Amino acid sequence: MIRKAKRFKPDLIAFSAITNLYPSIKRITQRLKSELDVPTIVGGIHPTSLPEYVLKEKCFDMICIGEGEEAMLDLVNSMESGKENLRIKNIWFKNKNKIIKNSIRPLIQNLDKLPFPDRDLFYKYRVFSKSIRIMASRGCVFRCAYCCNNLYSKLYKNKGAYFRIRSIKNVIEEIKLNIDKYGCNFIRFEDDIFPFAFNEKLLVKFKNAYTKEVGLPFQCLIHPKIVNEKVMKLMKRSGCSHMEMGIQTANPKTRVGLNRYESNSQIIKAAKIINKNKIKLHTNLIFGLPNETFEDMWNSVKFNKKLNPYNTATFIFYPFPETELANYCISKKMMSNKHISAVKNGFGSYKTSLLIKHPFNQETMNFNALTPIFTKLPEFTFSLFKKLVKGKYTYINKFLYLMSIPFLDTKEFLQRVEDLPRTIYCTMKEYK
Repeated sequence: MIRKAKRFKPDLIAFSAITNLYPSIKRITQRLKSELDVPTIVGGIHPTSLPEYVLKEKCFDMICIGEGEEAMLDLVNSMESGKENLRIKNIWFKNKNKIIKNSIRPLIQNLDKLPFPDRDLFYKYRVFSKSIRIMASRGCVFRCAYCCNNLYSKLYKNKGAYFRIRSIKNVIEEIKLNIDKYGCNFIRFEDDIFPFAFNEKLLVKFKNAYTKEVGLPFQCLIHPKIVNEKVMKLMKRSGCSHMEMGIQTANPKTRVGLNRYESNSQIIKAAKIINKNKIKLHTNLIFGLPNETFEDMWNSVKFNKKLNPYNTATFIFYPFPETELANYCISKKMMSNKHISAVKNGFGSYKTSLLIKHPFNQETMNFNALTPIFTKLPEFTFSLFKKLVKGKYTYINKFLYLMSIPFLDTKEFLQRVEDLPRTIYCTMKEYK
């Protein structure tokens, strides 16, 4: 990496940091800084959540808070002109041992004016091949207490509409461009909620344009509250083959604490409609939530089984910085100073670590590890399942979790396996 960086001779080194990648990004930046006298900037949700904490690190010269397109453009134009501009909105600077804190600019309301992402470098290293990831919107209409949208919506209060949708024409153009360049045969909409499903007239327009000009199967995320017969029929006719829906917990009281106000009956009805329309349902569950009991977790597993999901992805509750649920845990003394420090430094993840004081720590780890594979097995195996989750979190359970990975997203797993040899070959060839 150092060799490639020196060969490239960068003017600016930039990273985007989600919380659980922050330790690696910090380590890489420290190494680059030791070899290259180049300014560094880090953006993304982690520095946005903890700007002063992140900027204390010697390896970072600047941070970008919130959306970065216009801020980065202003920064590189300033650097290119040779005139130092320390008043660029969204960017905080270190200057002579002081921190210059600039305000937040309004949100970009017209997303169509942004250029399409350049994926050539990612394709070269086979980060993707047959499927392409698209975002047709930004923000979210919901405010789940564990999610970064909870934080971003407060950060951007009075800075324009937080939830924004690209035009259907603009989305279709990007998809077609990627099909022509890379030969993709599957589309993954990564929006927090598929944006065209909120409005039936808009969904009809999307269906007509997508089936006519694209015609590929796609996957998206949905919320139980917007699922009905008419919408799901339109989604199926549009080409939706897989749909992801967050359940999180079967305990309605716990769900309300997550700012999730759908009832169990609404979730059951939504799952039936999705399955009825022959769309493969992927469900999500979170274990180790504050105040969650063993019976709560077990009931979530049984409830999820009733939904007849195609597969289930599981997560361990992770108190992401400055989210509503993380602040609740701190206020209720559920997090020690060691836990708080670990989260600030991005240690652990929502797949490996429970960073709150919880009476069912081992059970949480077991539920996370075993639920995906047992959800695919017949219900008579649940007696064994219950015995296993009550025991210690052992290497056997870790192994079973690894065995369940293909079940989390089979299509994606097989594609990764197919692409991996080329990724290794291209990386090593470039390294030489």
